[in-house]
Amino acid sequence: MKQLLIDTKNVGYVKIFKDELKNSQTFEDYKNLTNATVEREGTNDEFLVFRTFKNPQNFSTTYYKISQYNKYFNEHCSDFGTFDDFDAAVEAMKIGFEELYTGFADEVYENGSNQWITDKYNFGVMIEEMQFETTNTFGEV
Repeated sequence: MKQLLIDTKNVGYVKIFKDELKNSQTFEDYKNLTNATVEREGTNDEFLVFRTFKNPQNFSTTYYKISQYNKYFNEHCSDFGTFDDFDAAVEAMKIGFEELYTGFADEVYENGSNQWITDKYNFGVMIEEMQFETTNTFGEV
């Protein structure tokens, strides 16, 4: 692929040029996909544009990450997902950990505004507010 970029309108905005594919039938099949738009059709530089994820107009750069820690919150164990809404993250955390640890919902208690602890299973869960940032530079993240 010649171009893969993230901008404020679309995440996963991908261009595929016809000459990149060895099989022209594959290119024709791609044209029929619902998320594909044909640009410069009928010319030598015909290409498809895929918008794999449409950004809403009110795109938020804030998201909430569910992480499991030891009960003292000084050792990170694992991450369990990211959400764009704090309340949705709390609900998913309670349901998800209940499926993994039977009785979690009955044993867990709040330890501040974004931490939960369970003594029975000897661990804590934190929902951290994170900021999505674009640096527009290449480098290790």
